[in-house]
Amino acid sequence: MTATPGPGAGAGAGSPVTVGPLYEGLEVAWATGAEPVYGPMADALVAHSPVDLSGRIVLDVGAGTGAGSRALEAVGARPVAMDLAHSMLAHDREHRPPAVVGDLFAPPFRSASFAGVLLPFVINHVDEPAEAFRSLARGVEPGGVLLASTFAESDRPPLKDVIDAVVVRHGCVPPEEYVWVRERSAPLTGSATAMGEVASTAGLADIDVVERAVDTGVSAPAQLVAYRFALPHVTRFLASLDAEARAAIIAEAEREVARHTDGSSLTPVVVLLAARVT
Repeated sequence: MTATPGPGAGAGAGSPVTVGPLYEGLEVAWATGAEPVYGPMADALVAHSPVDLSGRIVLDVGAGTGAGSRALEAVGARPVAMDLAHSMLAHDREHRPPAVVGDLFAPPFRSASFAGVLLPFVINHVDEPAEAFRSLARGVEPGGVLLASTFAESDRPPLKDVIDAVVVRHGCVPPEEYVWVRERSAPLTGSATAMGEVASTAGLADIDVVERAVDTGVSAPAQLVAYRFALPHVTRFLASLDAEARAAIIAEAEREVARHTDGSSLTPVVVLLAARVT
């Protein structure tokens, strides 16, 4: 799930911070590690739609390796995928819907091209979320639906910090882009109240926002570590190591997860937005 922050976004001296290119070339790690977690959350977002999407063309923004598109296909929708990272869209190409490389602030489509737009865990990557919604809404027919999700800021599963601490101990330094998302952009839509206000500012109607725990069904330490290690900066850090060092870090992280969890599946609280385009 990749996007470009809005104009002026930055963590330093006002320079733009672009998240999308971080994912280029990391499609295998994302598909095998992250998608088992993001898939059920994409299903929950699609299920939050107030309209029947069966047979309708829906734009899947920040499509990554296809979790959102598959959730749409499961309800009979006809997705079109868009992402900044070409390699993400190219992954498993023969089994994927039509796709285009594009920026959510300048989507390459005519007005009213879609019955809806899906943004699973994309809006948290921009510092002008209302403008992003307005930009995408122009491509949706009147009465169409905009669906967006992100993690609730009030709920950070402890295992994330447990796993992150392992790679930090071994020298992995979170890049500017990761810090920017976590500290600056994500809080802008990280609650039902904040997401609703953004949707209202964007001129959307019939706004329905909830915070809901989503059971991902992922519980095995190896799966949980693979999910967290699919973060672009962690994947690249591990790739810079020799096979023995890489295996040792993965094994250490799995031991830490086993020590700090009770075997329950990962169930994050997710902010789910459904709104109409006027």
